[in-house]
Amino acid sequence: MRAHRLAITAVLVSTVLAAGCGSGRDSEAFLPDETATTAPAAPREIPQVVVAGPKQALLDERDAAAADAQDSRAAAVAADARRKAARRELREERAKSRRVSKRAGTRETKLKAALVTAREKKRAGEKSEAAAPEPQTNEPDAPITASDTTGKDLIAERNRRSDAEARAAVLRFHELLDRRDVRSCDLLTEKLLLKIYGTEDPMARCHAAVAAISSSVSGVITDSRTNGKASSVGVITRIGEQEQSHTMHLVLVDGTWLFDDVERRTES
Repeated sequence: MRAHRLAITAVLVSTVLAAGCGSGRDSEAFLPDETATTAPAAPREIPQVVVAGPKQALLDERDAAAADAQDSRAAAVAADARRKAARRELREERAKSRRVSKRAGTRETKLKAALVTAREKKRAGEKSEAAAPEPQTNEPDAPITASDTTGKDLIAERNRRSDAEARAAVLRFHELLDRRDVRSCDLLTEKLLLKIYGTEDPMARCHAAVAAISSSVSGVITDSRTNGKASSVGVITRIGEQEQSHTMHLVLVDGTWLFDDVERRTES
């Protein structure tokens, strides 16, 4: 049995020696197989980094906001220009109104001064007559009559004052027409309104006619004649480049001179 184990051991030892393990050099059985070497790893794919810009919708929104801001600035500039123009027109209108009022006040002041002067002359004449000694006559005292208390001079002075007021009313009427002021219609009597504009709402038609005037209006007085509460004033009316001569007949109603009739003058 022991001999059998020894024989197996000898076989194993010989097999190992035959493989070259005991010769001290490597055996070809242990050399690495070139075909069995590990293949090199494939190169690692580097992911591409994409830098994305802003979306088109954001760009459109930005451009729309910029356009809106520019439009807002332009609208603000236009609104400011309109406000300045409106203020300028208001200043001009106020200045024009002040000039018209000043001219009317100057005329009124002159009329009042003329009236005051006439009254002072009248009082001075009355005082001188009262201070003068009465002539000595053998005739009996004459009775006092109404004509003596009124006097032709007083009547003439009243007519002169009324004539000046009637002439001023004619000039005022032309100024109102030049300003397209419908208050000029209030200076016409009902008789003249019906004569010019008919019976169907004559005042409204007069307002429309005044508002439709498109040229400048002015008047030049040529003559006047006043007696009591009636006056006739000759005037040349200029509307734009056209001229027309006529006589305006006025009546005094509650202290105001109103136009009662207009008579056209023909060229002689």
